[in-house]
Amino acid sequence: MERTKRKTVIYHNKIRLNTPHAVQKLLARTLNLLMDEESCMPANKARVIGYLCNIMISSFDVTDFEERLTALETKNINGG
Repeated sequence: MERTKRKTVIYHNKIRLNTPHAVQKLLARTLNLLMDEESCMPANKARVIGYLCNIMISSFDVTDFEERLTALETKNINGG
């Protein structure tokens, strides 16, 4: 039986996930690698990436909420 060559895909590059858009890009990249039949990304790794991205998005929501709440509290204290 003849073996087919698999394309080597590097998916371990370090990226900055400091915005929701960056997380979205990582999810898109992960999905594309997972759907590519020639990719070597295991499904369990994609699952972990998706789970951690969900946590990152939630943390952005909490941080945004805290910043808005602090701004409102400061405005209220200052009589604005």
